[in-house]
Amino acid sequence: MGWETRRGQKYFYRLKHAGGKKRRHYIGAGVLGKVAAGFDAIEHAERTAWAAAEQEASQRLEEAQDALDTFWNRSALILNASLLAAGFHHPNRHRWRRWHAARRILRND
Repeated sequence: MGWETRRGQKYFYRLKHAGGKKRRHYIGAGVLGKVAAGFDAIEHAERTAWAAAEQEASQRLEEAQDALDTFWNRSALILNASLLAAGFHHPNRHRWRRWHAARRILRND
């Protein structure tokens, strides 16, 4: 909330949330208000720095996850191609097994 001016005097208030309602709490005027405002500014700066660091870490994690997904997909493609070339097949997403028809097809060619 911050500073309010009443009758030419500045007063410092903090806004608190309690029970779904916003409540203003009087902290002080003059030196006490300035000290409280300074602490609030420091806390705000710390929260902002923490949020920026969290966002940066989240971005790095997302980039690493994207790289891992790309590696996984390409590895699976290479594995599938190698198994097919070796005479295996993957029927209806079951386990890989020897493809006996491949031998007949290769013998006829």
